[in-house]
Formats: sequence, structure tokens, C-alpha cells
Amino acid sequence: RPRPCDSSPVFTGLIQAIGTIRSASPTPTGVRLTIEGPSWAPSRGESIAVSGCCLTVVDTTGDLLSFDVVPETHVQHHIHLVE
Repeated sequence: RPRPCDSSPVFTGLIQAIGTIRSASPTPTGVRLTIEGPSWAPSRGESIAVSGCCLTVVDTTGDLLSFDVVPETHVQHHIHLVE
């Protein structure tokens, strides 16, 4: 029987918001993906699922979240199809 989590949040897999990709720009280490969404609350360093791939927020500006996507992730998770 599973025990309930005592203090740390648990990933539920539930969709909490839907965003719109605003840009996918090449960088020296891959691609910078910027997504606009409704009243984003995540902070830099938090993980967000994007098209089924867990990405780390590297920048926030207003309603925009940016992620750095390395080449292997870019291809393996079909994020390259959004460009």
C-alpha cells in the first residue's frame, strides 16, 4: 500500500495550463524555446512538461517562460516540429 507524501509536492501529470509557443531560436548549445501562457506562476529553475518533455525554466518575463533545449532533447521529443 503506497504511503502518502509527507512534505514535498508530487508530480500529478495533470495539465494545469496550456501555452502558445512564441519562438524557437537557435543558441550555441541548442534552442531557446519561449512559451506564452495565462498567468504563469513558475520560477526560474522549476520544471515544466512541454509536449511531454520535462524542461527547466531558464527565464521568465511577464507571461513568457523560456527553456533551453539541448540538441538530443530537441530531436527525441519532437520539439523540433514546432519551428
